[in-house]
Amino acid sequence: MNSKFTLLRALALVAMAHLLGAQDPPADAAKAKEKAELPKELSAWPMLTAPDRDRALSLTGQFKKDDEALRKAARDELLAMGAGAAPILFQKVGDAEKELALNEELFVVFDSMLAAEHRGLMAEQVKKKKIELRKYLLRRLCLMADPASKTTFEPFRKDADETVKLYANLGLAAIKDGDALLVVLEMTRKAWADHVDLVKQALPSARCSECAKVVCAFMQPENNETKAAGLRILRYVGTEAEQATIKLMLTSEDHGVVKEAINALRVIHGMDPLEKLSAFDAIGMAKEWQSK
Repeated sequence: MNSKFTLLRALALVAMAHLLGAQDPPADAAKAKEKAELPKELSAWPMLTAPDRDRALSLTGQFKKDDEALRKAARDELLAMGAGAAPILFQKVGDAEKELALNEELFVVFDSMLAAEHRGLMAEQVKKKKIELRKYLLRRLCLMADPASKTTFEPFRKDADETVKLYANLGLAAIKDGDALLVVLEMTRKAWADHVDLVKQALPSARCSECAKVVCAFMQPENNETKAAGLRILRYVGTEAEQATIKLMLTSEDHGVVKEAINALRVIHGMDPLEKLSAFDAIGMAKEWQSK
């Protein structure tokens, strides 16, 4: 992907993550997030005049230009139109390889244009056949933890497209679906670094002993790799009630398990995980946590 689109997307996602509370929260902060009410859904998109609709479509042509000033001017003008431009811009999202660069520009606009009050309207668009648009919208929706979105995610929990499947199950896990939580565990354990940023935004809304018990029960008969994967998920769904279970794994002879047990305890207590924790440092930290 062209670096300019990657940079734009990364900056937009950082901003969105900040707004959605992407930092690793302590348990009490997660509970507060869980109780927070989402804004009321809008029942229809804001209306644009016919000239504005035509203008919105024509502005997408500027995203194909090499001139960054032209692309920025198009973004700014579209954002000034407001969310009423979204359903028009959805028409320009495509699945063909040659359309992916334009998609990235549009997604940057959507990141700022669409908010939680548009979730029901976004869910309607998920039903359409455009896979790239579906991926984008499911990704946004899975971070909102709206129980009413269950019917949006359900049809895709076993989707043939791995990305769609992950986002759908993450959305279900965020509203405390235990089966979906285990799917997320399996899908993220082989490439955790690729998924951690999204997981840490979505799963704290599911922080509860019920979800933690699902993960703990799954880990018990499994090998060290799966135990480590379960502990990574426990960072975001575990509570102080699971500390004793997690501490038992601090005595493991496997560094990966000890490291993830330490990180699970750290995040539950509101600290950042240490993804590059060395075996030497882990020994000392494990002893500290065992003594607490």
